[in-house]
Amino acid sequence: ILRLIRMVSIFLSVLLPSLYVATTSFHPSIIPTRLAYFIASSREGVPFPAFIEAIIMEISLALLMESVVRLPKAIGSTIGIVGGRIIGQAAGSAGIVSPIMIIIVALTAIASFTTPNNERNSGFR
Repeated sequence: ILRLIRMVSIFLSVLLPSLYVATTSFHPSIIPTRLAYFIASSREGVPFPAFIEAIIMEISLALLMESVVRLPKAIGSTIGIVGGRIIGQAAGSAGIVSPIMIIIVALTAIASFTTPNNERNSGFR
C-alpha cells in the first residue's frame, strides 16, 4: 500500500500544476460552475496568465527546496518552513499569484517529498 501511495503522490507532483493550467486556461467548461466562479474571483487581480503563475511558483519552490538541502540540518528545516510561509504570503498579498496556485504548489511540494530518492525527485520536477 505504501508503494501505491508513493506512485499516486509522484503522479500528483508531476500532473497537478499542469492539470490546473490546462483546465483553467484551455478547458474551463469541465470545471463545475461554482468552482469556476471561485477560481475566477481568486484570479481577478493576478496580472499573469495561469501558465506564468505556475512557472513563477515552481521556480520559487525549486529554489526553496535547493536552499533547504544545501543548508545545515539545524537551520535547514526552519528556513524551509519560514521561507515557504513568507514566499507564499508575500506572493499572495502582492497579487502576483492566486491563492489557489499557492495551494496547488504546496500540494505538489508535499507530494514530491514522498519520493525516497532525491535525484529521482528532481528528475520528476
